[in-house]
Amino acid sequence: MLEINTLRDDREKVIEGLQKRNLAVDISQVIDQILTLDDRRKLVQTNMDEELAQVNAKSKEIGNLFKSGKQSDAGELKNQVAGHKTSIKELESQLNVIMEDLQNAVIDLPNIPHQSVPKGLGANDNEQVKD
Repeated sequence: MLEINTLRDDREKVIEGLQKRNLAVDISQVIDQILTLDDRRKLVQTNMDEELAQVNAKSKEIGNLFKSGKQSDAGELKNQVAGHKTSIKELESQLNVIMEDLQNAVIDLPNIPHQSVPKGLGANDNEQVKD
């Protein structure tokens, strides 16, 4: 299985190698789709991490407010935390769907043949080195 970093860093080498396989799909389009899914995954993961950080910060603040006797202010923050948790669940659901789509797309992409493999439709196109 090809790694996403390989697709991103050595895009032309991957396209050139996979063209030897005579695939019925446009390789560059498949790679673009995988990279777009990966970018979406990163964005959703970043947003989810930010929401989790907000929950953690507000939870600490709630604890401090309860200690100082400001239960009404703590109740307001609890409502905000509940909103963040709802948002986190939605982001987590999106992330799971994106990850599944990304995994399926990467699994469907074949490995690159060795550079010595000639381009051809089958075994008849292979070079014979010795008889």
